[in-house]
Amino acid sequence: FNTLLCYYIMMSYTTCPSRIKTTTKAFHQLPKTNQICALLAIVLGLWTLIKTQSLTKEFFDPISEACSSTSSGVTRSSISQLHKFNLRQRNQYEEIDERQLHEEQDKQGEQSQEEVKLKEEIMDEKDSAVRGGGGYKLHPHEPLLGGSFVCLITQFLHELIQHSGGIFTFGIIASLSIITGLLMNVEADRSTYYHHNTQSIIRYPTMLGILSQVLGISVVFPLLWVPSYCLVHARTATTHTVGITGTAIDAENTGNVCKSRVYAALVTALLFPMLTLLVFNLDPDSYAWTFSAGLLGGPLVACSPMLLWFVMPSSRITQMKSKTAMTVDANNNNNMNVLTSNINKKTRNHNEQQHNKAEISHTLSVAYTIAGIVAFIGYIVNVSVLIKAHGLDLSSIWDELWNSADPTVAFMTIDVSVLFVGVLLYIQLQKNGSKGVVKALALLPFLGPGSACAYVLSIQEYQRAVSLEVDAEKDR
Repeated sequence: FNTLLCYYIMMSYTTCPSRIKTTTKAFHQLPKTNQICALLAIVLGLWTLIKTQSLTKEFFDPISEACSSTSSGVTRSSISQLHKFNLRQRNQYEEIDERQLHEEQDKQGEQSQEEVKLKEEIMDEKDSAVRGGGGYKLHPHEPLLGGSFVCLITQFLHELIQHSGGIFTFGIIASLSIITGLLMNVEADRSTYYHHNTQSIIRYPTMLGILSQVLGISVVFPLLWVPSYCLVHARTATTHTVGITGTAIDAENTGNVCKSRVYAALVTALLFPMLTLLVFNLDPDSYAWTFSAGLLGGPLVACSPMLLWFVMPSSRITQMKSKTAMTVDANNNNNMNVLTSNINKKTRNHNEQQHNKAEISHTLSVAYTIAGIVAFIGYIVNVSVLIKAHGLDLSSIWDELWNSADPTVAFMTIDVSVLFVGVLLYIQLQKNGSKGVVKALALLPFLGPGSACAYVLSIQEYQRAVSLEVDAEKDR
């Protein structure tokens, strides 16, 4: 179902019958490097989809069966009762004097009958409370946040936090999600500025977020977003006076956005790591953990970009009104003075737009810097968790992350690697992209994936702002 859904969306937005010719022409007009980036992203996304599904099939199948048969009958009261039971179970175990137990085991060579009976009663009660229809022992979940899908994600997160490698990889994904969330929400308006009627999928970050919850961000970002980003700029190059220079997307080939959208995009991008912090630190037996896990894996966080609907892209509306007014004036007045005045007005508007673009690039550079600082703090914490568990033994760490990894940890290891490569492909598409990719790879072990990418993107936006300001001064 996931594969068919992904295929349908790709067909609808890129290769439907009415757009095959336009899409093909736009793709062929891309520089060779950009074509390679787009094709590599598609192959990478498809491989990730197939690999992760096959890797976690044995883990997810019994959970899916159990969740689908129990979610409809789960109520908040039953969840509260189960949490109370977990606390009572913990208290009962704490009351057992371990010292006396070891002494008794040494004397008798076996546990007392009372101890065995107590444990059997506890496990029987817990099994009856949490066993799903598929026979799988489920951790309690909050069905109001997304039904059986939230049940599935809650079990995944509960298993993941049991492993140091799971905490490390999911923490890295959380830091990278700040970068991808920020750039996807901003480019949804900036890259389609000259094509406000375009049907490109990058215009819909909310739908992409929901798809990311279902298929995985490491599938959606390279498979759908990166190629669509390339094609949008290829179409812009065929219709706008400023095209694609060399192998990079020109700074002037992008539109303008309002500052409030940048700030709002940063806030929504920080929701995921904030909930991740709660999931890592709260007691898994508490209702607060269950609720946080449901929010993290459910559709509510993915729908947070809908808040950007209330942030109007005023610069685009201003541009459209300005063009309409100039067209009306030119039609009503045919004398040379009016035409000259319109030309001067158009030049002034162009200079003003360039200054606005430069200001937004400065703002976005600051936003990437903030995102990079948060990502770096998370990276330090995640590395400390991994070192605390395995020390500096690289072979042990590699076994934890891949060779002997739990399916959930191996899943997240693939997610981290592919998403990082996807962000590198986006960096490559910018001006001086090759230098940026090399710089991000060099900083990777010191800053972490999220912070290294944020640092490079911040520099690129700053350079874009300087370039736009210089061009505006020349036009004067």
